[in-house]
Amino acid sequence: MPLSHEERHALAQTLCDRYADATGAVLVGGVYGSTAHETDTPWSDLELLFVVRDGSAAQGFQGLYDGTALQATVYEKGELIRSLQHPTTAWPFQMAIMEDLTVLQGDVSLPGVWLELGRAVARDTHIHALERALPGLVFESCGRIYSCRDRRNTHDLHVSAIETLLEMVCALCLLNADWVHHDYYRGIVDSFRFARLPHGYRELAPALWQARDLDQAAALAERLLKAFVALLQFEGVALNDWAMLPPQEWPVTPRDSA
Repeated sequence: MPLSHEERHALAQTLCDRYADATGAVLVGGVYGSTAHETDTPWSDLELLFVVRDGSAAQGFQGLYDGTALQATVYEKGELIRSLQHPTTAWPFQMAIMEDLTVLQGDVSLPGVWLELGRAVARDTHIHALERALPGLVFESCGRIYSCRDRRNTHDLHVSAIETLLEMVCALCLLNADWVHHDYYRGIVDSFRFARLPHGYRELAPALWQARDLDQAAALAERLLKAFVALLQFEGVALNDWAMLPPQEWPVTPRDSA
């Protein structure tokens, strides 16, 4: 039978207690996501986080409990701190967990301490993280929308739009040194509060999410991508567009000669 919120929370407590006893290394253990927000439904999964002592052999786990998906993410303390202080595309997710975690085992003050370490990261560090991530964010997925239009492929249109928008949220998190607290569409809405957004983003992003017409979606994506690029340029984010460089300056690593 599907679990109620109270049953899911009790299961989280039992899992945290058993994991702490089994490993003897837990500094903090708790639940995040919809169960922590108390917005879970009987079909929600159960997401746990454990931070363990450095050098521990403790591992994450996943499984099922009467049809409810269980997943536990495990970080060594030093690994987590390095991740928070040296952002990647995982940084917004990690910061959201630190802020939202309901601690069921260990020191309840530690997530707040780690959250402040992440907040203290210099803006330049976030910009450099975004520059490293950009070749894999937004541009390729947005190109799929245009390909759907040209191929008259309605089947893949919506998933391409979703991918583009969620990647843009990740990019905007790094640009704003901020994070969202929800997945999917609600995460896009969360990002509306950011100070740095593409022009028209609050209107274009929902419209693209809802678009089902190929030509309309491509036109919306083109406007949104143009505004996104303009924002990046205004904020001093290097796009590393090789078309702007002579071939001899392309950062290509030559292959070893035979």
